[in-house]
Amino acid sequence: MKTNGVIALSLFALTLTSCDKDDDDNAGNTITDIVVSSDDFSTLESAVLKANVQTTL
Repeated sequence: MKTNGVIALSLFALTLTSCDKDDDDNAGNTITDIVVSSDDFSTLESAVLKANVQTTL
């Protein structure tokens, strides 16, 4: 019976510490953002703009 109480208390404590109400929204840069910000991807940028798939990427 004592073991069940310890297990229940451990699970309860684990549940409280693992739940985070303040989730960070770390979407980061999209592929389009990276391509536009770098001169190394000029050919890819032209292809993306010509194909009109900026929102997809």
